[in-house]
Amino acid sequence: MTWRNPSRNTGLRRPLAGGSGAFLLTYRLFREPMRNTRMSASRRKILVTSALPYANGPIHIGHLVEYIQTDIWVRFQKLRGHDCLYVCADDAHGTPIMLRAQQEGITPEVLIDRIGLEHRADFAAFGIEFDNYHSTHSEENRECAELIYTRLRDAGH
Repeated sequence: MTWRNPSRNTGLRRPLAGGSGAFLLTYRLFREPMRNTRMSASRRKILVTSALPYANGPIHIGHLVEYIQTDIWVRFQKLRGHDCLYVCADDAHGTPIMLRAQQEGITPEVLIDRIGLEHRADFAAFGIEFDNYHSTHSEENRECAELIYTRLRDAGH
């Protein structure tokens, strides 16, 4: 036997026996705020990123939790009709990278390239899709950072 809440046309059901208010509380907290999730009247431009993984070691479960959650949110925004871009990069600068490369007897650039490929493979294995994934060591990043700095400097900041 199932119970149906007659005050809402949700189609959600729960067993009568052993039921508690937890279902309804969970429903109200997580379902009701998302009622208006259909295509939005106005199309928004949203830029999203996650914490940059350091390019001196593998992705771990703590990283993956954030990337999976962010990927879900970005997909949701795209389903709502928004222009949503998910960008990220390997953080390829710092002493730990130089030390690890030195320890392995390779250049930091070789380490960065190898770890970057490993990171991309890990993300692909978990179905995480970035619209743009790069490295802070890339020429593209250098040009963008330089452009932002120059414009801010020239504007007196």
